[in-house]
Amino acid sequence: MPADRQENRHGHRSFKQFPMQRLTPAERQVAVMAAEGAAYKTIAKVLGKSPATVRNQLHAVYQKLGVANRTALAYKLGAPPP
Repeated sequence: MPADRQENRHGHRSFKQFPMQRLTPAERQVAVMAAEGAAYKTIAKVLGKSPATVRNQLHAVYQKLGVANRTALAYKLGAPPP
């Protein structure tokens, strides 16, 4: 079976979900900016959010994508590391 295919518990085959599809639209914005190396405060200012909100969203992104830091996030999203 190709690497981009998997079987679910019922034996049906489906395509693996792309990493960004697991995220909310707000989390996607934060993830992309963080993967590019932007600081919490910069992301917050650009998106009109508090730095704490950005930090919390980025933590959720890390959990959903199974990564521990921005470098791993950049790799997972296919971006050059910050």
